[in-house]
Amino acid sequence: MAYSKEFISALNLTTELNLSDSIYTIDQNQTFGSSSNYIEIRRILTHIFPEFETHGLANLCVGVSCFMKPYLEKLLGSKLYITNGYYLIEDEKKYHLDKESAIEIMRRSKRSDRIDFHTWLTLPSLEIIDLTLVSSLARKNKDLPHNDFIFIHPDNLKALSYHPVIIGEAFLEKSKYWSKEIFQELSGFQY
Repeated sequence: MAYSKEFISALNLTTELNLSDSIYTIDQNQTFGSSSNYIEIRRILTHIFPEFETHGLANLCVGVSCFMKPYLEKLLGSKLYITNGYYLIEDEKKYHLDKESAIEIMRRSKRSDRIDFHTWLTLPSLEIIDLTLVSSLARKNKDLPHNDFIFIHPDNLKALSYHPVIIGEAFLEKSKYWSKEIFQELSGFQY
């Protein structure tokens, strides 16, 4: 299924679960994935997370995506949407998130140490920015660079596919994985 259809389905589920925390716009006429934007994102990422160059940012998808969102919005001059879901590598599912598991995650009385979903950023153009997946995969496959990220329209990927399920920070807040207060304390940014 095309990413655009899955993203719209994710928006519908987000609304159904009363998790809409923003107005979402899709505009595939504008694209952001340029080499100059890639270089600037790398510069900002390395400045904020110096360990990115030496160790990468493996297994930090929620915190890094949420923390970097306002910086990248400013850089790109566009809204970015926190996107929660899962990915497939050569049709092998990594993590899993669907309506039932999302409800279960939000019902927990405390945050689990294990995250059973993946988080990345989606632009209105439906291009994605995944700041942590390459680092996570490099831990298992030493041939991959640990200090790289994904910035592409997901329909252009070959062996990797992204599957959005819930859009926005409200799901992360209700599941106790992220809060605006944590963000403001760490960054000094007003969210």
